[in-house]
Amino acid sequence: MSLENIQLSSLVIQNLYQHSLVIVEKEKKTKKAPAHPIKYLGSNAKNITILVDNKDAAFLSDTELDFLSKILAACKLTLADVAIVNLHKEKGLDTEKMNQTLTPEKVLLFGVEPVTVKLPFQIPNFQIQKHNNQVFITAPDLGTLEADKELKKRLWTCFQQMFSI
Repeated sequence: MSLENIQLSSLVIQNLYQHSLVIVEKEKKTKKAPAHPIKYLGSNAKNITILVDNKDAAFLSDTELDFLSKILAACKLTLADVAIVNLHKEKGLDTEKMNQTLTPEKVLLFGVEPVTVKLPFQIPNFQIQKHNNQVFITAPDLGTLEADKELKKRLWTCFQQMFSI
């Protein structure tokens, strides 16, 4: 019998190590759920968050939703690809909570100032801004965009860059 192959019974091991053996269970790391989930329209399939501020509708008016759907279609996207969040209904939403819940890669702010969601910078309208592995763009609200052909052209130019169209 060699010393490398000694087999001790469980009773002998228990007696030898009765005060020094401990069973340590690993902590399960769980993701913290937000205090209350963010309500949004769409399925967020492509992690594109659209922030609006509309006091008259749950998310957007019918005409604004129709206009946005056309814009998305031109970018080869649908409502299923995005998450539309109405900041008027989601008071106190900031980028930290938005990132935890929606994990956006692209954030479109229509009629919303970056300071509203506690972004650490200002962005002029129609300027693509990269920050924290995300791409941001600000533009006037959808109603204003729909009524102004020149603003639509500027938005389309940005979207061509942002979505590689």
